[in-house]
Amino acid sequence: MYLTVNTLKPDARRRTKTDVAAIRHLYLDIDEGGPATLSRLLLDRDMPKPHSVLESSPGKYQVLWQVENFSPQHAETVVRGLARRFGADAAVWDTARVLRLPGFRNHKYETPHYVVEIPNSAPSYRLRPLDFPAFTKATPQAVEPGDGTPHRQAGSHHSQSERDWAFANRALDRGEDPAVIKQKIASFRHDKHNPVSYAERTVDKAQTARNPSPTRPHRRSGNSHGPGF
Repeated sequence: MYLTVNTLKPDARRRTKTDVAAIRHLYLDIDEGGPATLSRLLLDRDMPKPHSVLESSPGKYQVLWQVENFSPQHAETVVRGLARRFGADAAVWDTARVLRLPGFRNHKYETPHYVVEIPNSAPSYRLRPLDFPAFTKATPQAVEPGDGTPHRQAGSHHSQSERDWAFANRALDRGEDPAVIKQKIASFRHDKHNPVSYAERTVDKAQTARNPSPTRPHRRSGNSHGPGF
């Protein structure tokens, strides 16, 4: 039993990329490396937590993220980049892909296997492009705040302030101490007139977006992902 990962047009009679109406998921198909590859992905500090992890057959996994604001071209670029980065199946990347549905048997092998969903601490909202590392066809990578590890490839159209904002949100999602996050951003943004004040505003705004006051309803949609500086 299969399900399309993205929404098809109402009048679609086929399942090709031109029939895709909206991008609803990014995904990876992990065939090699099994639990070790999956663990590396789930523990990667720069990656948002997936919404679903399916064991499609013993030691093989399908990982899905619910997303919004992705174009088909950008979605395929990110899926290809993630597949290269984590050693997932590089041939499984197109937006019209179908993946197995949990609760049904996979009869691909001699012994049928029930597809099961692995418990996972999933985000409560749809992810956006800034929540993921930026991938292009170029291979050089740029460094962002954090431990100095390169994780965004050159050619990203996002400003440094937007990347700082995304970094702060990912770090808060991981449960890092806000004071430590501020220190990381301040030490990275030495180009700012007052790096400490800039870092404090960035992280404080990110925290406020997660815990809005009762009189100001919180929205993660719209421009809520922007730094607003």
